[in-house]
Amino acid sequence: MNDEHKAFSSKEAQRVYFDSAPIGIAHLSESGRFTSVNERLVEMLGYSRLEFLDMDMDDITHKDDRDNDEIMFRESVNGVCPDYGMSKKLIHKEGQFVPVKMSMKRTPREGNFEMMVSFIEPSQPMAYMKKELINGMEQYRQAVPIGKIIQDNKKAFGIAAGVAILMYLGLGEELGKLILEVLGRVLGE
Repeated sequence: MNDEHKAFSSKEAQRVYFDSAPIGIAHLSESGRFTSVNERLVEMLGYSRLEFLDMDMDDITHKDDRDNDEIMFRESVNGVCPDYGMSKKLIHKEGQFVPVKMSMKRTPREGNFEMMVSFIEPSQPMAYMKKELINGMEQYRQAVPIGKIIQDNKKAFGIAAGVAILMYLGLGEELGKLILEVLGRVLGE
């Protein structure tokens, strides 16, 4: 495999993980403006991707959480504390507050600021998330025989397993275990 193919495959894999992640992911500029968001964050907060691109993190953060978030964000951008996490309330497009757990990571390139990556998951009980995952996968399984699903979607299951492993290793052990459990249940293993 040549270097160009490796780079393409890596970028393609990153895009698949970004788009299919079961949690919200956002890329932010140094000023806190959204530069890209995944579909899960769109679903979670009700704004379109285009609406997000016209906003910054303060626009969707509850006023009680803004000061602390701004301090942590500035320290991260400046390299004082490259990673941080917090529980906070975000504002849904319809006005209700959405309690979340957020992790923020500064991604430097050759020592300079490149972007901030935010991982956002609702602060909902795992039982609720498990129920939703199982229901969705069970509906899909009932619509198509499992043998056909596996045969036709080996890549999709590989991606789902990859996301689960990423979740288990870096974004939340409990959520990663849940995804692996649900995949095993749907596959009948």
